[in-house]
Amino acid sequence: MFIKKIRPLCVGFVTVLWCLGTQAVSIPNELGEPTAGGFPRESSSAYQIIYGSVKVGNEVQRVIVTKPAGDKPSPALLFVGGLGCYSMDFSGTGPKPDAYHRIIDFVARLGFVTMRVEKTGMGDSKGTPCQLQSFQRELAGFKAGMKALASYPFVQKDRLYIFGHSIGGVIAPFIAQEVSVKKIAVYGSLATKWFDYDISNHRRQFLLAGYQPNQVAGIMNRIALVSQEFYKYKKTPQEILTKYPDMNHYFQMQAHWTYMQELGDVDPVADISQARTAVVVFSGSSDFIGSQWSEFISMAAQINGFGTSSVKLVAVPNGDHFIRKASSQLSSFNGKEPNESPLPFQESFLEQIKTDFLEL
Repeated sequence: MFIKKIRPLCVGFVTVLWCLGTQAVSIPNELGEPTAGGFPRESSSAYQIIYGSVKVGNEVQRVIVTKPAGDKPSPALLFVGGLGCYSMDFSGTGPKPDAYHRIIDFVARLGFVTMRVEKTGMGDSKGTPCQLQSFQRELAGFKAGMKALASYPFVQKDRLYIFGHSIGGVIAPFIAQEVSVKKIAVYGSLATKWFDYDISNHRRQFLLAGYQPNQVAGIMNRIALVSQEFYKYKKTPQEILTKYPDMNHYFQMQAHWTYMQELGDVDPVADISQARTAVVVFSGSSDFIGSQWSEFISMAAQINGFGTSSVKLVAVPNGDHFIRKASSQLSSFNGKEPNESPLPFQESFLEQIKTDFLEL
């Protein structure tokens, strides 16, 4: 048995300088000229693209910043992507997370500064290979990026935003607990603790794969036992497989098992409440991977009841987990429509970002 594998969105100080009016402005860049992605280099006639870096301990991570033209400080958005190892440098001709590129380009053209943080070992970033990274270390890189973004003189300090996709939506509230932000938006993220989500997600995917309900019930009994051993009792995969040798497929994860166990400790209700800001939760009707609409309703009711943060739910019609347009969860699961047509980027979501999140 297996769960459908989902591709991952599948000093000397060297300083980059440019001119803001008559004042020279710089951002730290210990990594020098960019090399990730190759040629042609990412470029735009609508905004500047600036390469910099942030440091966590002895590890240096690439940050990629876009800045609109003009002298006035601008609002700024930190983009936090989902689970897995991939570069956020859109240079070159190789595969890239197209939906991420579309969103960042759209927000940049609205006059926002944007920032991406390359995970360790990805793009130009140095340090621990991404595949061995822990959740807390990954979080530290995004926190460092946000602190740097808030310090730039061309950024409006009272208009900081975070957009988090999938696990990026889990990470976003932790960042906001350390750097005050105006608003967070999450798409395809979690509404419950990971253990409960993991069980629901497995069940949903088995049903989409065509298993009968009675078959799924039997499979899920086994998965629930393994999941409990892993997430609640913190046993290693090796320890669990000694007891359940037929469950090796369960540990075919998109991140190191230690990362996943740390992820198992998060609590979206508590974490968002402690962020003390407004949160827009986007939920795609065709998303079979993220938490579901009914679960988000329950989460929002709890958070709004506490009163420290506010949650607004926004449905994204026909949006799937990868921000593609799909007529159903089954079409998204299959990666195509019944007539074999591919799933394009969900263009209408951009306008929802503009109106429901950025309120422009």
